Amino acid sequence: LSILEYLSEDTIKRATLAFMKTYYKFRPRNGETVIHFDMEHTSGVIVDGHLTFPKEDGTDFVATFEATSASTSAEILYRLQNKQLKWDSVASGMSFSFFVVCLLWLIDAWSIPKTGWVFSILLTVIAFVLSYLAYQMFNRSAGRYRYIYAIEQFKQYHADEQWVALGNDVFTDPLDPYFAELKLQCVKNGFGLLTVDKGEHVNLLITPAREEVFGNKRSSLKFEEVPVINSGLKRLSSTRLERFARPFLSQIAISTVSLLLLGAIFFRSWQSHPIQTVGNEQAYRDSMRILGNSMGTNREPTDYISQPDYVVKNNPNLTSYEATQVSNPPPIQNTNVGLYVFTVQDGYISYECERIDMQGTKYVVQDLTFSNFNDAKRRIDLLKTFGLIANAISLDCTSNATPKHDYCVYYEVIFNEEKAANSKANEIKRMLEKLNLNHEFIKIRVLNFQNF
Repeated sequence: LSILEYLSEDTIKRATLAFMKTYYKFRPRNGETVIHFDMEHTSGVIVDGHLTFPKEDGTDFVATFEATSASTSAEILYRLQNKQLKWDSVASGMSFSFFVVCLLWLIDAWSIPKTGWVFSILLTVIAFVLSYLAYQMFNRSAGRYRYIYAIEQFKQYHADEQWVALGNDVFTDPLDPYFAELKLQCVKNGFGLLTVDKGEHVNLLITPAREEVFGNKRSSLKFEEVPVINSGLKRLSSTRLERFARPFLSQIAISTVSLLLLGAIFFRSWQSHPIQTVGNEQAYRDSMRILGNSMGTNREPTDYISQPDYVVKNNPNLTSYEATQVSNPPPIQNTNVGLYVFTVQDGYISYECERIDMQGTKYVVQDLTFSNFNDAKRRIDLLKTFGLIANAISLDCTSNATPKHDYCVYYEVIFNEEKAANSKANEIKRMLEKLNLNHEFIKIRVLNFQNF
């Protein structure tokens, strides 16, 4: 058909208003029906037809319609809102990333000290990308992203009933997907739909909802009748057709809040890394400087390990030593140091075996054993340069220890439960591996204590 053969908007308007006068003829009222063409609000909202009459309660009944011909069909053809979809996908991805990281953190399956920064950032990125792509895949065809100008303009103001009136030559195929989407959105939003043919006969397709679908979310606008010539051709610019598209403020807000919460979790997790406290800071720095100068390029000297036969062999299952029994230990020979341990207040201090206030079976994460206290202390000082806290206990404090007088260097604390010691052993191994230090010999040692 040529453009001259299309149904004009004016023809559609006349037929629609005639139909509406008949359609509302028997509605209870308390006055005459008033009809207008081409009315506009100061906000820019336009109605092609406006019908009103006073109801019995004194309020006005208002019905409006949008007339669309083939030449102005852009008003009722949906446009994909790709920006809206992308921002929704970003908000979904950020929220899901926060949920995954938060959940793993709460169940203690992830932390920066355990997994490192690279894995942590990679985990967040993967969670974001998977959620982003999944949202795009499953929601691309959702009605939320199919923007129809006429429908969105109806949402800008309140009217008792609103209609979309089409020339029957707008959609020549009744299965046209654009036509299907228009009908779907009319039903969803409670708007009426009708078509007009060349003889100005009206075909009613969908009636408006009798109950308010939007609640009190829309306000009534006061329209004024204005002379508009070829109004349909004048309002089809892309900018004008997109002017009722939803903003992205909520998506931006959700993404920002999720990102800030992720940052807070990362910071909190990073703060949980072990902190080593030194009692005498100057002495500690001096010892680090002296030991550093003496070490040269050898990061872990082993020439002072005097009893290699008694160094524990590596066992990935962290099987415990056979427990030793304690009963009235003999006097410590050559030195009175039974326990050499780090304290926050005073740094390292030593105790005799008789002053060790422990009972029952205890567990330590053993580093190495040495035949004398001086070698054990050298080992502790070396580990201290790498930020590791180690202590020493004389095996003379256990009666069945072999050989006599050996010192066991162990990490951090003495544990009451083997499970806790095993967990600490795994943590120490990871720390040593990051420091490029040998950890083949790390082992759990069992000690049985009695009061001296």
